[in-house]
Amino acid sequence: MTDKPYAIFGIFNLALANLELPVQLSENASIRRITPKERTELSSRRLCDPELLAVADLVLELPFEEAGEPASKSRQPAQPGYEKLAESAQATYDLLDFAFSSFFRSEQPYPLRPLLGFAVFFFRGATFSPRRKGIILPTSEKDRPFLDRANLAAFKDHTRLFSPSAPDHIRIAVGRYLSARTSFREEAIIENTIALESLLGDSAVSNEGSIGYKISLRAAMLAAAAGEERQMLFQFLKEIYSLRSMLVHGGKVNRQKLDGLEKKHGASYLSWLSATVEKLILIAAALEEEYPGQYADKLILGESRR
Repeated sequence: MTDKPYAIFGIFNLALANLELPVQLSENASIRRITPKERTELSSRRLCDPELLAVADLVLELPFEEAGEPASKSRQPAQPGYEKLAESAQATYDLLDFAFSSFFRSEQPYPLRPLLGFAVFFFRGATFSPRRKGIILPTSEKDRPFLDRANLAAFKDHTRLFSPSAPDHIRIAVGRYLSARTSFREEAIIENTIALESLLGDSAVSNEGSIGYKISLRAAMLAAAAGEERQMLFQFLKEIYSLRSMLVHGGKVNRQKLDGLEKKHGASYLSWLSATVEKLILIAAALEEEYPGQYADKLILGESRR
């Protein structure tokens, strides 16, 4: 076990074609083989089903800054900063879940269920796991997700999300996006629009209608091609915001209105909304320090090129 605190996120089966280990994904993220000591540690602490652990050969590792000692077995409270480290681990887990599932769903030629790992970090001999999840095993060898030289560059773009210090607007958007995937359609609309506001909102605008219009315009500019596609997305998001306003302010949104949205845009309208949020999160990650709402304004005013 290394003396420095580090995290393991997502223990999984992942084929690396023509790539030597460890694979450095970014300055602070790498894929490497799991060590025998880690297998023993994870198994003895019951952080992973032994049968799943036996077939998982790789881990994703990220370092963490020191943040005080964890609570001891004598129930002494953790030193200041340990809870913050745990929160950082949880946030990074969400970013990882999003980055892995979005990449393997969109980039690979075969359908894949999302790769579910679990967040574990080792800190001076102590182990903390905010979620106890196993891995989802591929159904056959051909379904085993892989990385090779051809798609490594694309995957590295997704690893921009892995930093524990990712900007708040990205972390909040990812959390809301993931929450929306397991919600009823009313809640899914609310969660996804909160994600949009985190990515594209403007605190200087307080009027509900103006916010919906501005976010719809920015989202369409960034996430859709010019012409009919952009206009369709703009109109669709305005309708979504109109429903969202009724939902959060106590207005009556009956089934007919939701069914009408489905009839107009198809049964997959929530998938369209979710895919738009997903695309905007990836765009935000690629922009690094620049806020995506401001970048969209530059495009609208013709001050920048896509």
